[in-house]
Amino acid sequence: DHGMSFTDFLARVRTGGFPAERVILRRAFEHSDYASYISRWIDAIGRENIHVLLFEDMAREPRQFMTRLARQCGIDEGFYASYDFGIANRTLTVQSRRLHFLRRWLKMRNMDLGWLGPLRSSARQLFRRGAYKDKQAPLTEQELLLLEELEQGFSASKSRLAQLVNIDLSSWD
Repeated sequence: DHGMSFTDFLARVRTGGFPAERVILRRAFEHSDYASYISRWIDAIGRENIHVLLFEDMAREPRQFMTRLARQCGIDEGFYASYDFGIANRTLTVQSRRLHFLRRWLKMRNMDLGWLGPLRSSARQLFRRGAYKDKQAPLTEQELLLLEELEQGFSASKSRLAQLVNIDLSSWD
C-alpha cells in the first residue's frame, strides 16, 4: 500500500496485520535477523566458507571493496584498477505515480526509444525530473523514535552477527 506510512508498517508487522501469504512482510523482523541465518550456514558449510560483506563498504569505497573481494575469490583484481564505478541505480523517491507507472510499463515491454535520436537523453532527464525526486522527506519525530526503538530491538542480533563473522558493523549505527 503506497499510502502506508513507516509507522503503520511497523505496527502491522508487530501485530501480524499482514495476510498469511505475505510472509516477507509478516516476518520482516525475523527476516532481518541476519545472525540467525548466517549461523545456520556456518553450521552447514563451515565458518571458513562464509564471507560477509557490507553494502555500506562497497558504496563508500567501491574500488577497494571489489579489489578485496576479487582477491578473496582468487580472481584478477586488476580489472577494477580502471573500472568506472558510476552510480547506476540511485535511490529515488517517487514524485508522480503516473509517470513512474508509465516508465515501468515501457520498461517491462522493452520499448525502444531510439526513434527519439539525440532527444532521447533530454527526454529521459525531463521524464525523470517529473517522476522522481532525489531527496526523501525528513523523518518525523515519531519515525526517529521508532528507528531508535528498532535499533535497540536489534542490538543483540547485531552484536551476535558482529562476533559471529568478525565484522565491524559501526556503519549501521
